[in-house]
Amino acid sequence: MLDFFSMRGLKRIMAAVIGLAVLATQPVHAQTGGVALITTPMDNATLSGIVPILGTASNPQFLRYELAFSYSPNPTDTWFSIQDPVKTQVVNEVLGRWDTTGITDGVYLLRLRVYSSERQFQEAFVRGVRVQNTAPTALPATPTPPPPPKAATPTATPTPVILLPPTSTPRPTQAVVSANVSNLPASPSPAWLDLDVIRRALIDGAVLTGVVFGLLGLYAGVKAVVRYRPGR
Repeated sequence: MLDFFSMRGLKRIMAAVIGLAVLATQPVHAQTGGVALITTPMDNATLSGIVPILGTASNPQFLRYELAFSYSPNPTDTWFSIQDPVKTQVVNEVLGRWDTTGITDGVYLLRLRVYSSERQFQEAFVRGVRVQNTAPTALPATPTPPPPPKAATPTATPTPVILLPPTSTPRPTQAVVSANVSNLPASPSPAWLDLDVIRRALIDGAVLTGVVFGLLGLYAGVKAVVRYRPGR
């Protein structure tokens, strides 16, 4: 009986020791007046490139702060550090810069932890942050239907232009008068059949020709006499 109770007491002591050891390994949230706050980015923000994270990390017993991210949802509670721990308090300034170009596009969680000791900390989260570095695929443009064919405009047929020769002025028609020829006076001969005119023209032409040839002969004789004059 004594051995039985001794064994039960020993088991209780061992269980208490194990429980204290487990508690000692678990982090404890600080209850002092520290601040862990992320102001930028905000929940459900869409990010790309290198993103500045702004906020406050301070505590009267400040030790360090850490920034991390995880997939959302995060059932395995797996976190990835954004940068090395920082041992300087920050108030409404840049906490760090998150380079999102090296991770896959998707939805993530952001976390800030401000430690006042190795087991005590305060934390803040930004949820539903979407990383999108790849441009979304553009949807194919809807082809625009061609405009309806226009009705053919009838082309006016050009009127042919015909150049006509100038109309000759009609000569007045001589009226034929029926009369008694014997009673009419004799018609004079046409001017171009006037024999006296023709005769005078021939005589004048002959005289003019004789004068011209006479002058030419006189000129030739004088020239010959001058050329063959003795003593020259």
